[in-house]
Amino acid sequence: MKKKLIIGLSIALFLVAFVVIIIISSPPKKTTNSNTTPKKSESTENHTHSWSEWITEKDPTCTSNGIKYRTCECGEIEDISFAALEHNFGDWVIEVNPKCNEEGIKAHVCVRCNLKETQKIDALLHTEGDWIINNFQKQFLCIYCKEILRIEEISISYELNIENSVVTSIGNCNDNEIVIPSTASIIGKQAFKYEPIVSAILPDSVIRIEEKAFYQCSNLQFVHFGINLINIESKAFFKCSSIVDLHLPSSLQTIGEYAFAYCSSLENLYIENSIDKIEMSAFQDCIKLTNIYFNGTIEEWNAIEKGIKWDLGTPEYTVYCTDGNIQK
Repeated sequence: MKKKLIIGLSIALFLVAFVVIIIISSPPKKTTNSNTTPKKSESTENHTHSWSEWITEKDPTCTSNGIKYRTCECGEIEDISFAALEHNFGDWVIEVNPKCNEEGIKAHVCVRCNLKETQKIDALLHTEGDWIINNFQKQFLCIYCKEILRIEEISISYELNIENSVVTSIGNCNDNEIVIPSTASIIGKQAFKYEPIVSAILPDSVIRIEEKAFYQCSNLQFVHFGINLINIESKAFFKCSSIVDLHLPSSLQTIGEYAFAYCSSLENLYIENSIDKIEMSAFQDCIKLTNIYFNGTIEEWNAIEKGIKWDLGTPEYTVYCTDGNIQK
């Protein structure tokens, strides 16, 4: 009996010793304290940790923290979380353009997480800009939506000399702003030669402007051509040195010799693809001509018959065609 008791106690002591050995040999658990060094167990009380470099376990995103850890040769592990990233938005891109009395929308996207933010763009306000001639009215347009904002009636210059539908001279008219009545179909030779007029509005009934019609009208700044004009003859606007912008109509086919020569203030020329011929020296010595806006293709521009020296003395302008540009 005594012998059995001794054997039983021996077995019990063996089991207790085995369990203690297992506990002592188990690796330490990973710490989760993000602010201080791990809590030291009794077995490591006098141990100075030799930490490795930090290793990223989880990269931070725009909305969640990252996690990194480091280890000691004793088996201790420390990990901490670090702050989420801020959104890194790209440039604003307009998705909906604002219009008059209608808001637009712009958006930008985070380059990391593709989060999209949008903002409204204030609606535009009607702003008066260019004006057009229609039915003997000046119609002032909004620069954004082209809505008619204001109308001014135009007084027709009835005191001009007109014979058989041909305007022959300024007659008894004292207007600086000439408005040709619709009874005229031709602006005759030298009709306004040397006259100090500032503007000329031609009706749709005019089909031809004859030689030297506006010869050396040095104060002339603006000309409105009707939609049925076919020919501008030689020296019609010779030395009209105050014209800056020139809009030629879509009906025009021929520009005569020296027609706009020495228009020294001319900068912007607007031409339609109806033009068949630009004759010799038509724009000679237009020394400020910078832009030619051609409502046609490069092929159509090159197909126009151009006389010698048609652009002699002009600077290095650009022809803007519908399918590309041409440099002089």
